[in-house]
Amino acid sequence: MSANLHILIVGAGVSGLMAGALLERAGISYEIFEKSKDIKGLGSSLTLASSLVVVFEQMGVYKELMSIIKPFDALNLKKEDLAPIGAFRPPPNMNIERYGDEVGVVTRPDLAKLLATLVPKEKIHFNTRVMSTMQSDDRVTLQCSDHKLYQGSILIGADGAYSNTRQTLYNSMAEQGILPKSDGEPLGYGFDCAVGVTEPLDDALYPALKEKYCRFEIMLGKDIPYSWWVMTLTDNRVGWIITQDVRSQSSSNGVKRNFKYSDWGPDAALEMCNRVRDYASPIGGTMGDFYDKTPKEAFSKVMLEDKMLPFGGQGANMAMLGALDLVNLLFDMESDTQEEITSVFERYHKSRRTASKAAFNTSHQTANLMHGKGIVADVIRYISLNWIPNWMIRWGSDKYNEYRHQVVFLPFVPLRGSFKYKTNKPSSKAIFEKSKELKPLGSALSLSPPLMIYFEQLGLYDQLLKITKPFGSMRLKKENMEPIGTFEMKESKEEIRKRYGYDARIVSRPDLVNLLLSLIPAERIHLNTKVLSTEQDEHKVTLQCSDSETYIGSILIGADGAHSSVRQNMYKELSKAGVLPRSDSQPLGYGYDCVVGVTDPLDPLKYPVLKEEFCDFEILLGDKIPYTWWYIPLENNKIGWMITEDIRSKGDDGGRNAKSSEWELDAAVDMCNRVRHLPCVYGGALGDIIDSTPKGLISKVILEDKYFSVWFNRRTVLLGDGANMAIDGAVELVNLLFDIHTDSQEDITEVFKQYHDSRRQAAQIAVKSSNQSGSMMHSKGVIGGIVRHIALNWIPNWLFRIGADKINEYRPQINFLPLVEKRGTLKTRTNQRSRRMALDASTTGVSS
Repeated sequence: MSANLHILIVGAGVSGLMAGALLERAGISYEIFEKSKDIKGLGSSLTLASSLVVVFEQMGVYKELMSIIKPFDALNLKKEDLAPIGAFRPPPNMNIERYGDEVGVVTRPDLAKLLATLVPKEKIHFNTRVMSTMQSDDRVTLQCSDHKLYQGSILIGADGAYSNTRQTLYNSMAEQGILPKSDGEPLGYGFDCAVGVTEPLDDALYPALKEKYCRFEIMLGKDIPYSWWVMTLTDNRVGWIITQDVRSQSSSNGVKRNFKYSDWGPDAALEMCNRVRDYASPIGGTMGDFYDKTPKEAFSKVMLEDKMLPFGGQGANMAMLGALDLVNLLFDMESDTQEEITSVFERYHKSRRTASKAAFNTSHQTANLMHGKGIVADVIRYISLNWIPNWMIRWGSDKYNEYRHQVVFLPFVPLRGSFKYKTNKPSSKAIFEKSKELKPLGSALSLSPPLMIYFEQLGLYDQLLKITKPFGSMRLKKENMEPIGTFEMKESKEEIRKRYGYDARIVSRPDLVNLLLSLIPAERIHLNTKVLSTEQDEHKVTLQCSDSETYIGSILIGADGAHSSVRQNMYKELSKAGVLPRSDSQPLGYGYDCVVGVTDPLDPLKYPVLKEEFCDFEILLGDKIPYTWWYIPLENNKIGWMITEDIRSKGDDGGRNAKSSEWELDAAVDMCNRVRHLPCVYGGALGDIIDSTPKGLISKVILEDKYFSVWFNRRTVLLGDGANMAIDGAVELVNLLFDIHTDSQEDITEVFKQYHDSRRQAAQIAVKSSNQSGSMMHSKGVIGGIVRHIALNWIPNWLFRIGADKINEYRPQINFLPLVEKRGTLKTRTNQRSRRMALDASTTGVSS
C-alpha cells in the first residue's frame, strides 16, 4: 500500500460510503464530498446481493445488517385491479441451504446510515459541491463550493447516474477527441420514477407488516403508462416506487427526456405521485395513503437507465461490489505514480466489465417485462413468472452467486451454504513462523487496562471478556502452605474499575494468541518456514527461508522472542561493521529455568476455585529447594501453571544462556518430573496439574534481566519480549508506519528512531521490574524473607495507587481506527490521531 495515497470521493450515497468504509478499514487516506447537508440515503428499497453480506460480516456489522433486512420470499406481479398475473418464487430454502443467507430487502436510507457508522463524520465534507476538477500526472485537484481546493492521488466518482465527475471527465476526453461516440450520447432514459419510504405505520391497519417475509408487490396499469410497487419493510414501514413509461414521449433518442429528468426535483416527484394516488394498494388502502406517510424531503427520483455506466451507476449492488474490487486493488498499490494508478484502473475495469454489462441487460429486460403492453408482452410475462422451472431459476442464481469477493485486507470469513464458490485471495502481506502449526504456548498473563483499549478498537473486547478473569489477588506461601503475604485487590475492585475504567484481567497466553489469530487470514502466515538468513540494503530487505524461497520487503520486524534470530542476524551485521555496543554483545542475563503450561479443562467439583469470579494467583516458595511454583485459575475451567528454578549460582550468563537456547521439550519434561511430587495448593500434587496439560503445550520462557540498547538497523526493527510490552510496542510501531511518507531508507530510519525513543524508558522499567520481581520471589535467607514480608504486607494502598496511576496514566490508541471513549476518572494522556486521518484545512486543502 502506498503511504502517499489519498483518495477523493464525490458522493456520499451507498457506493461512496461503501468505498469510504473500506478505505477506512484499509488505512488508506480519503475524504468524501457530498452536496447535501447530511446523509439522506434517498430511495426506496433494494434486494441486497448475498455476495455483499460477506463484506458487511468482514467489517463487523453483520448483526446490524440483519436487523434492518427483511427476508425476500417472492415477487408478485398483479393487474391494476389486483388480479394476479404471476409470481417469481425461488425454490423453498434455496438461498439458506445453497448460499448460506436469506436474500433480504433493505431500505436504501437504512443501508446508507449503516455504512455511515463506519465512516468518521470528519471524513465527509457535507454541503460541499464539486465545481470543477483538474488533473495532472501526479495529482487531481477539486475546486469546491466552500471556496477551497482539495488535492489527492485519485478521484472516485460515486455521484450517481447524472455524475458530475463523469461529465467533467467525458468533456475533457471529448476536447481531446478520444471519447468514444457511444459514451458521448445521452443516457437512454425512458421512465419517470418516484420513490420513497414511509414512516412507521400501524400494523393493525396493514397486517402484512407483521409477516416474516417482505411482501414485494408490483401493480401494472392497464390503459395507463404507470406501474406501482409496494414492499413491506422492517420497523413497520413500506417502500414504494412509481414508474411512468415515457419512452414514447419527445425525441426518440432520449435527449429531451434526459434533459427534463436532470432538472426533476422532489416537487415534480410529488406531483407525479398525486396522479396515481387513488389507485389501490395490494396491502390495503390506496397508494396515496403511503405518500401521505412519507416525509416530503424523503421523496426522490431514480433512473431506470438502459445504458452501461461506470462506478456509481447500474444500481446499488453493482456500485458497492465495484467499490470492493477497486479498494482491494488500491490496497496492494506500491506507489501513487500515474503508471501504477492506470494499471489498477485497467484491472478494475476488466474485473467489473462483464458484470456491469450483465446488470445493464438485466435492467433493460426487467423494464420491458414490467412495462410492456399488448398481447406479446402479456405472454412474455406469463411465461417468465409461471412456466420457468426451478432448475433454471437455480442455474441463473448460481451464475449470479458463483463469485464471492472478500475484502483482501480483512480476515476472511467462512463462506456459508453448500454452493462451491469462486473467490479471491487475501493480500500478500506475510508473517513467518518456524513451527509447522501454530501452538500458542505459555501460561497466563495479566492485561493492564491500557491494553483493553486496543481490543475494544479492534472489535474484540466482548470476546476478550469471555476468555479472561478479573485479577483478584496474589498469595505467596511457603512450601508447607504457611502464608507469607498477599497482594490483595478484591476489596477495592469497584474503586479500581471506576478509577481506571477497566479491570486488570488474566488470560491464558494460548487463548490470547488464538483471539488475535482470528484477525489474521491463514494465508498470511508461512508456517514451517524458518528464516535462515537476512540481507538488507538501502532499498529492500531479503529473507532466505527454509522453504527454499526468497522473500523481499520494505521492512523486517523481529517478533521472535528472547532468542530472536532476527536480532542475532542484525547484531552480527552491526558487530561486523564495528558499531555494536559492547553491552549488547554480552549474553542475556539468564538466571532461571522456567517451564509453563495450561491444563485442559478440569472438573470444577474437584477444583472449586475454578468457579470463583476472580483469579487468585497462588505462589509456593520452596524452603530448601531452588524452586518456586505458581497456580493460576483461568476462564473455561483451566489452570495455568509455572515452575521456576533459580540457577544463578550455576555457571556464568554465557553458559546458562547457551544451555537455554538449546533447551527442548524433553528437558522441560525432565524438569517437571523433578518437581511433580511438590504439593498443589488445591489438594494433591503438582504432578496432577502437569499430567492434565497436553505434552506438546508444555514450554519454556525466559525471565530475562537484560536491556538491549540497539533496536533497529537500516530496514530491520525488533519488538520487545513480554506480552504487554510487545503489544504496546507493536501498536506504537504500526501507528508510526501508518503515517510514514515513503519507504525510503531515510523515512524508515526516522520512524524507527521515533519508535525507539517512545518505548525505551518503558522497556528499561519493565526489565528492572522483572529483575526485582524475580529476586523477591526467589531470594532465600533472612533478607529475602524481610523484603517479601514488607512488599506484601506493609506497603500502604496509597503507594500502590501511585504505582498503578503511573502504569495507567498513558493510554495510547491505534491512531488509524475509530477512537474509543475514555473510561475511568483518572486523568490520562493519549497519543495524537494519525496525521493521515486528521483531515483539516492544513492537510486537505487551502483557501482559494
